[in-house]
Amino acid sequence: MFLIWISIVHGGFVMRDCLSSRRMVSAFLFVLMVTPLLMVAGAMTRPAYGLEVSAALTEWTIPTPDSLPTSLALDPSGSCCWFVESAGNKVTHLDPSTDTFQQWTIPTPNSNPTGLALTMMSGSLALFGTESAKNKVFVFFPGTGTFREYTLPTPDWSPQFISIEPGVTEIKAWFTALKCCVA
Repeated sequence: MFLIWISIVHGGFVMRDCLSSRRMVSAFLFVLMVTPLLMVAGAMTRPAYGLEVSAALTEWTIPTPDSLPTSLALDPSGSCCWFVESAGNKVTHLDPSTDTFQQWTIPTPNSNPTGLALTMMSGSLALFGTESAKNKVFVFFPGTGTFREYTLPTPDWSPQFISIEPGVTEIKAWFTALKCCVA
């Protein structure tokens, strides 16, 4: 697996560099609500930082059966979380305060999204994701429901996980790829 970053500048992108890495993750959607949030490793009943800790586990059923949810990312507004559905080919938002899901289908069919990261762009929430089966990276703007997909310049990179490095004039999206920079 490889680590690559792209720079998003005024709607375009520039490929940068590759570094080696290796990791595969599979995920299941469970949310652990912890009160208070300050907690140390150990038993859930042990005081953390002198505070008593209580926790509750809540499970939600995702509307798309067998969708393989991956890459959970927390919403900066505090309305919980976003994730991609690898087998469902969707970006999904869960609002636990209303027990509701919102789902958007990724424009490229069978793209197998695996990675997701969030940032703010010009005051709007932007979700960056990877489409491992179609060699693409996407940016999704939930406020408008708009997707922008970027095909990677080297065939069959299979981008996996993604992270965002916000900047003043550009946003760098770092992602891992199964294949890259091989002569």
